[in-house]
Amino acid sequence: MKECHTYKAFEKKQAPTKTAPFGYFWDRNTRKHKIDREAEGRVRAIFDAFDESKFSLTQFAKHCNENNLLPASGTPWTKGRMQKFLTNPFYCGWFRYKGGVYEGSHEPYFPRERYDARLDRLKSNRNGSLSGRRTHLLSKYLKCSECGRAYIAEAQTGANDSGNYVYYKHACRGHQNEHRVREEDLLTSLTATIEANRFSPVFGETLKDLFAHVLKKGQRGHQKEIQTLLAQIEQLDRRKSKPYDLLMNRVALGLPCPSRPCDVLSPASKSVALQNETDAGFLKAR
Repeated sequence: MKECHTYKAFEKKQAPTKTAPFGYFWDRNTRKHKIDREAEGRVRAIFDAFDESKFSLTQFAKHCNENNLLPASGTPWTKGRMQKFLTNPFYCGWFRYKGGVYEGSHEPYFPRERYDARLDRLKSNRNGSLSGRRTHLLSKYLKCSECGRAYIAEAQTGANDSGNYVYYKHACRGHQNEHRVREEDLLTSLTATIEANRFSPVFGETLKDLFAHVLKKGQRGHQKEIQTLLAQIEQLDRRKSKPYDLLMNRVALGLPCPSRPCDVLSPASKSVALQNETDAGFLKAR
């Protein structure tokens, strides 16, 4: 069976299944898919209406249901069924098989270029001149305060092409009523809230001056501490350099280097060091 399907797909350029999509039928005599002339008018009307309009999928499904442009089963269109119908490559002369799309030998409703243009429109989630959902300003930030779920953005066209609008809609689980709000109204309310809480120019300048004064005061305190530390370091350097200078003087005069640190001290410091050694020896003798 698999070999038969592969033969039909690649050798005869036919869809392996005999099941015909809406607008086609399987001709047993020629063993090919052919256009159903009774349904052809509705099929072409549906494709033309979508390709020449700015409808979203949800709006277009509703439009077709209201205008009796129903599928062969007569059941109303849903968004999912409409998307499958509009993206089916069979209508442009191609068919799907094992995850790929291959050119068929059946009669198409329209050329491949028109199909590709429709796919580009649907993939980018664009309807006319409106941006896709991902580019809506509040898509990531507007959430329900009760359940925490995000509102869904939906692009719509006004009656009689009065303009393009973006609505955010949401229905909590267990609630039948759907809450809808227009993006323009949300932005107006948000702007008014920001303006109401914005600092006046005078208060802003006063606040800047206050912080500048505190900052300068802190900087002066830091500078004073740094100067004190530098003075202490300088004093330690001077103390350290005295024994070194005495040692260099002894070397310059040709005197032997001292074996004990007290030998390079000044007379006063030397006497203090010797006294300390004497006291230590006395205490040890005791």
